[in-house]
Amino acid sequence: MPNIATINGIDEDDIATHNGITAANVASKGGDTWEHLTAFGGGHQTATDLKTFFDTNFINSFAINSPTAGGNLILNGQNVGPYDYVLKRSDITLSSTPTSSDWFTTTKDTRSAIIGVAGNLTINSGAFLRPPDRKLFMAIYVDGNLTINSGGTISMTARGANHSGTGTSGGATTAREIRLATGTFGGISNPVVPAAGSAGGVGATGTSGNTNNWPTGGASDSPAATGGGTGGGGAGGGGIIGDAGGGSYTLGSGSAGTCFSSGCGGGGMYGINAGQNITSDSAETNGGQGGDSWIKSNGYGGPGAGNPCGVYAGSTGGGGAYPPGWHSSVPPQYTWNHFRNSGTVPGGSPYALPHHTAWNSGSTNMRGREAVFEGYENGTAGTLVIYVSGTLSGSGWIDSSGLDGGSDGGGGSGGGSITVFYNTDSSSITPRAPGQKGNAYNSWNGGYGGTGTARKLSGL
Repeated sequence: MPNIATINGIDEDDIATHNGITAANVASKGGDTWEHLTAFGGGHQTATDLKTFFDTNFINSFAINSPTAGGNLILNGQNVGPYDYVLKRSDITLSSTPTSSDWFTTTKDTRSAIIGVAGNLTINSGAFLRPPDRKLFMAIYVDGNLTINSGGTISMTARGANHSGTGTSGGATTAREIRLATGTFGGISNPVVPAAGSAGGVGATGTSGNTNNWPTGGASDSPAATGGGTGGGGAGGGGIIGDAGGGSYTLGSGSAGTCFSSGCGGGGMYGINAGQNITSDSAETNGGQGGDSWIKSNGYGGPGAGNPCGVYAGSTGGGGAYPPGWHSSVPPQYTWNHFRNSGTVPGGSPYALPHHTAWNSGSTNMRGREAVFEGYENGTAGTLVIYVSGTLSGSGWIDSSGLDGGSDGGGGSGGGSITVFYNTDSSSITPRAPGQKGNAYNSWNGGYGGTGTARKLSGL
């Protein structure tokens, strides 16, 4: 950290030499550290790995106080997409969630968020450092100490990108390996986030009958991620209440995770008629939409989590009105799509939507969420990388969770990828990247999204 403001009244960054020694080679003056700053040019940036980009291209730059769009970031020969960047050159304490525009742009899906703090960063209880919009990934370099106190959070929960080309900002970004550092850290050589995460759960098939003959063992879960990856999405589940006369069902599969997003959940199902052969939708790839469910009539077949989540389909119509008589407080113009897109509940009732009982399902509470209701099941987990050149301390949360699928069979999205590099660790922080499932309103759950990566690596 620089703490010499001027030498003989001249700004330190305007001094080319000091007593014949170039500024970059002056270690100290009177015990004060000298640091020669440069201007960061943005544009396309190339480095061996993400750590080297911060160390040599970025962290010793002049402050960049407003988030700015850069070009493409190329790491170890892999183009990992466009980026936004911001650099704070001071000690920072966040006691409440900061104004988004101070740290992030509002561009969704097509850029990563590169954040530098040349100083100490403290996050107090109730404060969230999380992008307001979906990002390819978020990388934070703290050139000092990082303290996350109890109740403080750094999160990429529900911020995985829809990088399929169908996202809000359009253009597709190809998943590629993200080289995080070169060397051995925490016993891992050349740690990366691989281009592909774990596979999605496979939707079951079968023949209908007169009972709830949903697949033995329930809906298919996604396996846990390996090698730094994200988790895939869970498959749909359901109650296959068929009438006499036969018929078959195929439940929606989850999609695989990628370096930019966990996998999305497959659509659930409720009931089929005699002789019908019914399929609920599978999740889209590359962080796209979750699978639509299929509902026979006034049933509860949940859609899969995704960007956005699926809709309730079948005989009630894809994204159409509520089934008749669902809830007396629901105006007829309100549709499934309305609630998916607006993130509101009619009349303030916590029971007005069948999926709303799902918030406490899954393996753990999703602490990376800032609010209980964030636009039902919209979201996948993202990739988060943190570098701490000093000491990591505190007892807060570092989280990148998937989201629940819709109640009664919606597959959940997988967990994200978290890697925290540190010099010294005195914290009790355990990063978390769980996948989630769809809660059971009647008797069937959607599949779990796969557990992602959550690791702390020494040796920075």
